[in-house]
Amino acid sequence: WFAAGDLRRAFAASVAAAHSAERTYAFAEAQDAYGRALKLWDQVPEAVTAEFDRLALLEHAAAAAAAIQSYEAAGSFVRSAIEAARDDPIHTGVLHERLGRYSFLAADTPQADAAYREAERLVPAHPPTVERARVTAGLAQYLMGSQNVEAIALCGESIDVARAVGATEIEANALVSRSGCRIGTGDLDGAVEDATRGYE
Repeated sequence: WFAAGDLRRAFAASVAAAHSAERTYAFAEAQDAYGRALKLWDQVPEAVTAEFDRLALLEHAAAAAAAIQSYEAAGSFVRSAIEAARDDPIHTGVLHERLGRYSFLAADTPQADAAYREAERLVPAHPPTVERARVTAGLAQYLMGSQNVEAIALCGESIDVARAVGATEIEANALVSRSGCRIGTGDLDGAVEDATRGYE
């Protein structure tokens, strides 16, 4: 459809192809298809895009790119998502956590540090939320090994919040991260206890 110049059908087909590729773990193809759909977004009438969520497409594109270790592309997609979500501070905070992760994996430490810190700033500590548990766990994992004392405190917060909201996967990740931090501070008994609970 794109080659034929029918952008309406090309857009819809690109989104469908992206979803299909993602479901079958063909992440390179999913990234390409999401990217094509996003490039077409402003070229087709609003009536065509009305049933789709541009922010969701950007997030899916970022995740697909990260799955194939294309971290710079993932960061580019998530920065566009941050702009799209700017009126929702909590969602923006979660997206900054993703930007921190992708930037860290792309070896862009200054960007990673800034993104993680912004994520923590944007997502409030009260009331307890899955989003707060996620961003504190992400920042703690980033700090692990270099700033273990701060990371241990962040892991503790993440564990408490995750328990309060029933986010067992985040709780487990934070426990494993705290275990690594405690090894770094010489607290081997605490490290073993956290690791045991995290891997249960």
